[in-house]
Amino acid sequence: MICWPSHEDASLSPEGHRVLNIIPESFYHLSGTDWDREKQPFIERTIESLSKHAIPGLAEHVKVVECATPLDFERRLRLPEGAIYDLQQDLTSQTVFRPSARSKSIKGLYLVGNSTHPGGGVPLVVASGLIAANLIEKYE
Repeated sequence: MICWPSHEDASLSPEGHRVLNIIPESFYHLSGTDWDREKQPFIERTIESLSKHAIPGLAEHVKVVECATPLDFERRLRLPEGAIYDLQQDLTSQTVFRPSARSKSIKGLYLVGNSTHPGGGVPLVVASGLIAANLIEKYE
């Protein structure tokens, strides 16, 4: 996901510059290495790839880079294995595989939040609350 917040709010960056937020999918467990060693190479590969395939010339314009890896998210935010959108980042924890808002096994239990349907991130967490509220109104 690529977000350009300074497009809407120029005060977020110095004049003549822009802010891009880039959120690539990544895994916590890396084969034969770890995020402490791979962080800088990952940044370089990501900028190079985006410059080549998505944002021509990006690499020549980058002035400051801040990067948070799954390991950083675990350390700073206490998210297990750096899972920012739910408790796990594997396919079985995404989209339709997430628990639904209405429990199938406990009557009157409704679930809301990052790890429930429809997903993680602020807009989808808000949506999960609205879904649960509508179900409570319907069934309770």
